[in-house]
Amino acid sequence: MLSLRVERCAAAALLLALAACSKEPINLSNGFTPPESSLAYSNQKGGGAENICRVYIGDIADKRTDKDTMGLIGLRVVHGADPVAWLRSGLATLKRDRRIVLADSTSNSDLDLDVDILKAYVINITSDKSANVVVRVHYSRNGAAAGDRVIRGIETGWNWADGGDETQSAFDDALDDLLKTLDQDIAAHCAPGAATQAASSASSP
Repeated sequence: MLSLRVERCAAAALLLALAACSKEPINLSNGFTPPESSLAYSNQKGGGAENICRVYIGDIADKRTDKDTMGLIGLRVVHGADPVAWLRSGLATLKRDRRIVLADSTSNSDLDLDVDILKAYVINITSDKSANVVVRVHYSRNGAAAGDRVIRGIETGWNWADGGDETQSAFDDALDDLLKTLDQDIAAHCAPGAATQAASSASSP
């Protein structure tokens, strides 16, 4: 029995070593998959009709300096087939917060968002990996600017085997971290009196 366990451990170690030596590129998905814990957290939120915020997601622009790669894991280059589509699929999950309704146009929205992707990359930190996503959100309301906000999402964890699935999961977790901050920021912009305060600030000398 002991010999069998040793053989299994040795086989597992060999598989990890072979995966770590791989030089094949990692191609990320265009679709965002939120963690189950995040879904449970968001579904607990709610409120009456007076607390509903209708949000229109407008243009998403990729303004990264390096658009060819999204970092390096071990010896594997990470590519995102369409980071804009991936981010948009993540933004679409904001409706998990039952206070948010996604509008199909600016004509029936309370708040409009245009988003710039500033950074999206993963790096090695000793035995860990860190996925980072940074965006700039441009808020507007009824065609008038309502402020900008730079938001970062981060996920740092053990790098098991330079694997594609774990890299995708790290990026999804980093985006989910970003979306939690964005969710709070949207709530602040949609709070009673926020529109009046923003208009007052914009008109001040």
